[in-house]
Amino acid sequence: MRRFTFLLSALLLFSPAARADRDPDITVGWISRTPSIDYVWDSPHPDRDGWPAPGQPVAWIAHVRNWKAVSRPALPFRWTLDGTEIASGTVDLPASSSTTVELPWTWTFVRHRLTFAIDGDGENTLTVFTDAISIGF
Repeated sequence: MRRFTFLLSALLLFSPAARADRDPDITVGWISRTPSIDYVWDSPHPDRDGWPAPGQPVAWIAHVRNWKAVSRPALPFRWTLDGTEIASGTVDLPASSSTTVELPWTWTFVRHRLTFAIDGDGENTLTVFTDAISIGF
């Protein structure tokens, strides 16, 4: 009897109907950086070629999606660097749409943890390392 109860509970937990009200309505899909710089093949200096120059202005861009058919005006967001808030604000997110939130920054080769959070509930966050290797297809 216990096995049946557990199995039934697991089926209810993972069924689409049971998850529908718990699915996040806002998702941070990815964080990109501009300018986008082409990969330098056979570079003699791969630690510097294909990267922004130290001190160059760059922008980090959070790509956010609203999956629900309800608009979300004035959603609070914040950017943190190594756990310290460096920018915040609000953004309007129309129903069933995507938007971006930009953070101007000055390039450095020092590794930092950059986090974007939106909607204030702690579930809609994404963290990247600022010096992580980029890849493009």
